[in-house]
Amino acid sequence: MNRTANILQLLLWVHCLFVAQAFGCKRSFARQRLFSQFSGCNAASNDDASSATESEEDGEFRLYRFQGCSDIVASRRGFLVVSSVTTCALGTLSRWLPFSSSPKIGSTEILPFSTLRRYKSVQLSNGMRCVLVSERTARQSTACLSIGGAGQFSDSVDLNGNAHCMEHVVLSSGSGFGDFDDWISSYDGYSNGFTAFEKVCFHFGCPNEVLQEALERFAMLFMEKNVEDVCNDKAILKRETRRINSELDPKDEFAKEMYLVKSLINPQHQYSRFSAGNIETLELSPERNNIDVGSKLFEFFKTKYLPEKAVLVVISPTDLKTLETWVAPFAQTLSQTKPSSGEAKRVFPRLTLSNGKLSSVCMLRQNPIGTRQYPSDSYETLSIYFGLSLDYSDQNAVTGTQLGFALSQMFGRRGPGSLYKLLQQRKWSPIGSKGVPSISFPVDVSGFQLMKFQLFLTQDGFANRSSVIAAVYDAIRSFEASSVSKSNFEVNRKLVAQYLRIGQLYGWLLAPRPPDAVELAFDAQVYGVSGQKGVGGNNWYRLPLPQNAVAVANLQKSLSDTLRLMNDPFQSIAVVTASPQSITALRTKSFDDNLPLLPLSKWNIEPVTGAKYAFDDMFRLSGRLKEWILARSMEDELQPPSLNPLIPRFFRPARTPKKIDEIYQYPSVLQSDGGYWAVLGVASVTEKKNLLPLPLTAPEPNCRCAFVLQLLSKRPARAKTLQAAHAELWKTTLELELADLAELGSPASLAYEISFNKYGMRICFLGLSQNIGPYARRVVRKVVDHQTKLLEGPQKLPRSLVDASINSVKQSRQLSSRRKIESIAIMRDTSATEAAVEAIAFFKSCRGGVCYSQGDLLPQETRGLLIDLRTILEPVLGKGTGTGVGLPAIDDIQYRANWVPRSASSCSIAGAKLISDACGRIPR
Repeated sequence: MNRTANILQLLLWVHCLFVAQAFGCKRSFARQRLFSQFSGCNAASNDDASSATESEEDGEFRLYRFQGCSDIVASRRGFLVVSSVTTCALGTLSRWLPFSSSPKIGSTEILPFSTLRRYKSVQLSNGMRCVLVSERTARQSTACLSIGGAGQFSDSVDLNGNAHCMEHVVLSSGSGFGDFDDWISSYDGYSNGFTAFEKVCFHFGCPNEVLQEALERFAMLFMEKNVEDVCNDKAILKRETRRINSELDPKDEFAKEMYLVKSLINPQHQYSRFSAGNIETLELSPERNNIDVGSKLFEFFKTKYLPEKAVLVVISPTDLKTLETWVAPFAQTLSQTKPSSGEAKRVFPRLTLSNGKLSSVCMLRQNPIGTRQYPSDSYETLSIYFGLSLDYSDQNAVTGTQLGFALSQMFGRRGPGSLYKLLQQRKWSPIGSKGVPSISFPVDVSGFQLMKFQLFLTQDGFANRSSVIAAVYDAIRSFEASSVSKSNFEVNRKLVAQYLRIGQLYGWLLAPRPPDAVELAFDAQVYGVSGQKGVGGNNWYRLPLPQNAVAVANLQKSLSDTLRLMNDPFQSIAVVTASPQSITALRTKSFDDNLPLLPLSKWNIEPVTGAKYAFDDMFRLSGRLKEWILARSMEDELQPPSLNPLIPRFFRPARTPKKIDEIYQYPSVLQSDGGYWAVLGVASVTEKKNLLPLPLTAPEPNCRCAFVLQLLSKRPARAKTLQAAHAELWKTTLELELADLAELGSPASLAYEISFNKYGMRICFLGLSQNIGPYARRVVRKVVDHQTKLLEGPQKLPRSLVDASINSVKQSRQLSSRRKIESIAIMRDTSATEAAVEAIAFFKSCRGGVCYSQGDLLPQETRGLLIDLRTILEPVLGKGTGTGVGLPAIDDIQYRANWVPRSASSCSIAGAKLISDACGRIPR
């Protein structure tokens, strides 16, 4: 069988080479492919990321099947003949080649969590929509009821906070059943509610065995008669008003900034109102104005708590048919008033004041740096707010989630030419994920979105906050310079589609868990129930699929409109926080000293929380971009985002090895002139083996995979303290050299890890079967070249690198205290040459390598990748036979990997909190 497949492959590629030459295909990729197929280097067949995953840096293009030649000959008149012949040949050989069926772009044969969940959507007689989810592994049952149009923006003008108060009133009803929260707590359950700006949500969780009774009691909370009784009970209203009053924490930094922004915007805007409510707005002021609060609340219930705008979600291991009977009592709940036809569409005025002045303030933080409770509080924050007006009434409308995720990808880049890199070089932002610009939406309703662009700043960054804002606007203008039409901010359509693929990957395909009841009920108010774009199934609805040309074009236009708005400082509000310590440091670090000196009596006071603030002209440099640009060095030049070659054009379904793969016996030894090279094993997506621990994803097979290469050397096991210290420093310098490549691979689910063990050095790769090969080759090439760069570069290693190595030694559990002290002393005096020499000695001591793979890597791909990496490593490895060290088993080298970068975690990807449920997408 194997010989027959090889003969057919040879005939196919000879045919393709002949056709390519006949139609003027001048590239040599067909000859390269033909050679690689019969020299054992066949792992390249899967390198289809972004059409050609190997960039010019690699000196070649390895294309998926014959995809590249079709692109080249497409302009020839004979394209149809060539294409049809090639396609026919591939179709005939698909039975023989060791690949599963070729997927269509965007297709997924197995949906995430589809084997765990079954969905059913029903509509009750009163118009309430229900999403029932039977999840066989659910440890407890959960339910959530969301009601659209009953949020804070529906507050009465003369009763601020009545929507929030209505939430408390509902949770206090229950007729003869008693207090719902007390009852469910007795079963170790919970219940709560929250009032958003456009909707209100009530949710609970309980043991599976009491779900039926819990739903009955939960339904009683929303009976119109029970709600009316509570609204007429002045004692309950007084109690709940005081509970509401206690919820506002004037010391909370988030609340202080929120109410400060409210005080700075257009007072006619709905967001400017005090919608949380307190004793003044819900009790004292109504008494002075003869307003019956109970009547107002019940009127709010009858007009806003409409079953037609409600969605109930129930998740339980109970079967769907039973769940359908258990939600029947909700047909009698909520308002019995028929909704008025032709409800007026809410209109939002301009967010910022039209007074020709820029809004930028500095808000004082109560506690100085170093005395706060959380590490994130060690930094100041710069937040720039923008008001958007996306209308969600159209089914194909662009949402804040879609727009925010794309902008997060654009501003959240970490590589060369990014805003992050510029701020890092100036030491204006913290290292790591904290220094990445973020996009969020404190308000996201149809017709109005408050978009927040946030940066964490060091003390130096705060001292130079005007320059930081100028850099932000410089980054915005870099998008304009790269657009097809100048001054139009037109984002490349392929780039937009790539952002959607990243969102699809991290928000859905590799999601660590499915959406819970609150997330489904919340999303149902925006995306609807059932259907291709609704929440009632195992489908991806938060972002459009990248092959949806209309959706991509709509998002492209929205991005252009938003970037134009962001480019106008008069359309924004900037707030920077400052501790007294940061303000005091201004005198020595910057000319930005226009803030009032302490004592704080000169500062303004925001009335709701008492936050102290001062107006601060932080936009002073944003109007003089030319001066800012001339002041920057060429190393700081900002570049617009570009296509990431490591992100595949589509995510194919997981594949299972075919019978032809069963010929491999493990260990599968490679023929080699020197050393020992072998594949220890391959665990396919269908095998339940405990190998390298990987990040949590859905139980269904997907295209994620891992490849582990163990270089065999006896040197680490026998290393003295001097050698081990130099090796650790070499590894730290290598991580710095690989930093840009690591950040490039992070959005594509790629990561690596390098560690020493008693068998030599282990190099692990995490990624997708479509891009792990190109990534591994790039990393290993840099590993091979790194020693030369160290020898040719500065001899003194940067202090930050030495400190990072020392910190790694301190955290090691395998070293004795004495050896740690000796290693740290050596590291402080080690030069770049000494680190390079140790690395060279290590590689010369290597006598081969072994590997294993798991996930969506086929056996022949694993073998081919090992051959490629061996070829790259051969120039620096030692010569001779024998390994010099015992051969490890798979169990010996499958210990947990510390992946680099740490942003390989799904919640560290730019914009992850907008699309990923596991990252706290919906605040409770």
